[in-house]
Amino acid sequence: QQQQQQPPPVAYAIPVAAGQAGQQEIHGGMWPTPLCGCFENCLPSCMMAWCLWPYPLARVRVASHIDQPSCVEWPGSNWNANIIFLLVLWLLEVIFTGVYIPVVSSWISLVVGVTKIVFITVTRMEYRRHKGITENCCCCEDTCWDDCCSTTFCMCCVIAQMDRTEFNWRDGANDCGRAFQNPRPDGGVRPVSV
Repeated sequence: QQQQQQPPPVAYAIPVAAGQAGQQEIHGGMWPTPLCGCFENCLPSCMMAWCLWPYPLARVRVASHIDQPSCVEWPGSNWNANIIFLLVLWLLEVIFTGVYIPVVSSWISLVVGVTKIVFITVTRMEYRRHKGITENCCCCEDTCWDDCCSTTFCMCCVIAQMDRTEFNWRDGANDCGRAFQNPRPDGGVRPVSV
């Protein structure tokens, strides 16, 4: 009668630089970093949000388990699905902003622009809901309109603010290599309860 030994459980460790042990604390339901606070940490947060916004947005969605907006659970909070979806939006925006084909370019640019605004607005709303952050910086007193106004008029600021809040870039860490990586080693898939 031999007893079968089970292998020990596997643990993942993510190396972090000193002072970057996680998210910033949120006090009183307020953002710990201002909307237009890009100069607190220009690199990687602000520059990534301005030039390559799909990466910080995907990192925030994956790290915070933000599933909405999704269509048939895609892209959900999966790293690869978010990167594919957001990079396609980014490429369409770059291509059809630089190349002018009468009527076609205008319609594609409009669809891409509206899709980006809706996707980022809903992501910001879900992020605030997950973190317990209330919004009161515009005219609309903690409604979706406040998120929509912020996203429409300064999309890169919205993405950079979520990125700074989630990954605590304000501590002076400028690890640009980490800014392009999946923040969770499990591939961004939520564990299934048994």
